[in-house]
Amino acid sequence: MSGKGIVQTNALLVFLSSLPGGSASLRELSERFGIEWKRVLRLLWDASLVEIEGYGLPFNLDLPPNPGEEEAGEEPTTPDSYVSFSDSGELDVPDLALTLDEVIALVAVIDSIAEITPSGDARDALAHVRATLVGAAEGAGFGSAMWDGPAPVIGDEAFAAVERALASRSFIEFTYHRPGPNLAESVTRVEAFPVEIQAAYNPLLLAVTSAGPRSYRLDRIGGVHEGRKAGRAEAAAARAAVVDEAKSWSPEGQRITVTVDPSGRWIGEALPGASMRRSNGDGGDYDVSFVSTSDEFLASLLVQLGPAVRAVEPRETAARLAKRFRGLAGAA
Repeated sequence: MSGKGIVQTNALLVFLSSLPGGSASLRELSERFGIEWKRVLRLLWDASLVEIEGYGLPFNLDLPPNPGEEEAGEEPTTPDSYVSFSDSGELDVPDLALTLDEVIALVAVIDSIAEITPSGDARDALAHVRATLVGAAEGAGFGSAMWDGPAPVIGDEAFAAVERALASRSFIEFTYHRPGPNLAESVTRVEAFPVEIQAAYNPLLLAVTSAGPRSYRLDRIGGVHEGRKAGRAEAAAARAAVVDEAKSWSPEGQRITVTVDPSGRWIGEALPGASMRRSNGDGGDYDVSFVSTSDEFLASLLVQLGPAVRAVEPRETAARLAKRFRGLAGAA
C-alpha cells in the first residue's frame, strides 16, 4: 500500500471509530474523504486483512464484498452499502515498544506528510497519531525532545485549488513570491500544469510551464486560480517531462563540472566539497566539480561568474540552463 493509501486508511478507521454506531455507507465515506467509493472499500478490506504476529486486530470490520465478487444470493455492492467498525476485544495487545530515536523519526515523517496534506479528516488523523507519539514520549520523560507540529505552508484556499487542479488535470495560474533586490519582494505570475506535490525540507509543487519543468516552494505560492483542463496526451507529456527532469537529480544533488578562466577559480575555494584541477585545454582554464542541489542555485552561481564561464557539464544541464536564460532575456 502506498504512503497516501496508508494515510487514507488511517483516516477512514479513525472516522468510523468516532461514529456512535461505527457505521456509514460507502457513499458517505466517499463524499467525506473525496475517494472513489470502490477504493474506499478496497482500503478497508486491506485493513481488515492485516496480520499482527501473535495478536489479533484491535477492531472488526463488517464489509460487503468488492463489486463483482458477490456470491450467489448476495445483494450487489453499491455506494449505498454500509460498512461497520467495532471493537474486537483484542485491545489488550501490549503497547508497541519504540525507542526515542524511532519516535523522533516517526514524528518527523508525519510532519513531512502533514505539510502536504490539505485541511480535513486525513490531516486530523495524522495529528491524532502524532499527538499519541508525543504523549508517549512525554510520559517517558522525553518531552523536551519533541517539537511543535508544522504550521501550514500554504493557505487553505490556495492549497484546495492546487488539489482540485491535480485531480482534474487542469492548469493553474498563481502568484509566486520570493526575495528580490534590495530586500524587496519580487512577485511573478506563473501559468503552469501541476504534476505533483512533493514532501521536502521546503515542500514543493512540481509543475510544467512553457519554459519546461519547474519546482515551486509551496510557502511562496500566493493566490491560485484554476484554468483550462489539459488533454490526456498533454497531461501525460507534462508528467513525463517532470520524471525526466528528476532522473538527473538525487536527494544529494547532481555533480556539475564548470570550466572557468583564472578569474573564476574562486568557486573552487568557496564551494564546500568542490574539487579543482587544470583544464586539458590551453589558456590556463580550470575544471571545478561540485554538487548542485537545484537549477536555481546553479543559475545564480553562473550569473555571479559571468564571462568567466567557459563550459558546463553535463551537457543536458547546460542546455536546460541556457533555455532558462534565453527565456529571461526574451522577457527583459
